Amino acid sequence: MKFRILSLLPLIVMALAPASWGRYTPLFHLDPPGGQRGTVVGVTLSGERLSDFAEVMFYDDDIEVAGHEVLDDEHVLCQFRIDPDALLGTHPLRVRTKTGISHLVLFSVGNLEEVFESEPNDKKETAQPIRKRITLNGRAGFEDVDYYAIDLTEGERLSVELEGIRLGEDHWDRNFCLFDPELRLYGPDGDLELFADDTPPLTQDPGFVYHAKTEGTYVIAVSDSAFAGFGGDRYRLHVGEFPRPQTFCPLGAKPGETVQVKWLGDPDMGLQTVTVPDDPSLESMSLFAHRGEDLSPTGFPFLIQSYPTHFETEPNNENPSAPPLSIPCAVEGTIDPAGDADVFEFEGKEGDTLIFRVYARNYQLYQTRFGSSLDSRIAVFGPGGEALVW
Repeated sequence: MKFRILSLLPLIVMALAPASWGRYTPLFHLDPPGGQRGTVVGVTLSGERLSDFAEVMFYDDDIEVAGHEVLDDEHVLCQFRIDPDALLGTHPLRVRTKTGISHLVLFSVGNLEEVFESEPNDKKETAQPIRKRITLNGRAGFEDVDYYAIDLTEGERLSVELEGIRLGEDHWDRNFCLFDPELRLYGPDGDLELFADDTPPLTQDPGFVYHAKTEGTYVIAVSDSAFAGFGGDRYRLHVGEFPRPQTFCPLGAKPGETVQVKWLGDPDMGLQTVTVPDDPSLESMSLFAHRGEDLSPTGFPFLIQSYPTHFETEPNNENPSAPPLSIPCAVEGTIDPAGDADVFEFEGKEGDTLIFRVYARNYQLYQTRFGSSLDSRIAVFGPGGEALVW
């Protein structure tokens, strides 16, 4: 009898264990998916098994929950208090219930006044009137196009950036596909002025800077690039005169160093003085472009490294003109014009292990944040000119 009881005991424990363990709590989306810093925003959390809601777990101190109300098993209304100095961009969070925890989702913090899409706006004729210096929260439905009308004077600057795929919102009913948005701008005569999709450094999100050719009402169109919206594709459309460069140089500096950063890809941007925190433990920081009182809605990763920096000088396209490097070091350079190659020379010792890495498109895997279009390649040649690495 004892033998039978002991043999059944593991099965009993296994059967009881799932009831005592925490379980996964599905969290589908946040509505709205972001808010303005320095404000309190009502955010509805939508998911499953939320009736025993316990808390929202943030990964920084920029946002806190000022209060909440459980509406039903699938919805919780929270009041997000956003710090006035909160970092612009997306902030990760999870929802914890008394019986489980959700996957990680993102909440975006902006610097502009928040407004909301108003239907119907699916035709140019019914385009929703908007103005500058706003962040508009909208949704793209199936085969939906959202139109927004804005009045511009001749020569007036218009900056637009859309957060869609960077919000990280997936859809279970279409195998976790992500919203892949595009932007179009139509002039007062109805003709297409520009098209934006997958703008560096916004991954697969679009953005643009435009100067009005004539005075009149312009129309901004937002849609999924494949017109495959499923009704829940939330986006944040930033509209203003803010800077929207595509990349910059140098890409990094040493702790405590002050450097002049040159912004590229925005015709109205030039140099900006940047002082790096004197903290050797930091590997990077968020860098935002300034234009007067306006800030870029999202930032760039700026590398912080202790190596001395060597700035490329031309000509250095061939071995005889290769400048010497003192290893270890960081090299800041530009591949320009097309077909350019930069060659550097260094002294090596037998048995040394050297690591070479180029930061251009990416800072971290799957992040195209620097904005460079360079698809880099490295070749290392020995003292006799033989190729060692290619």
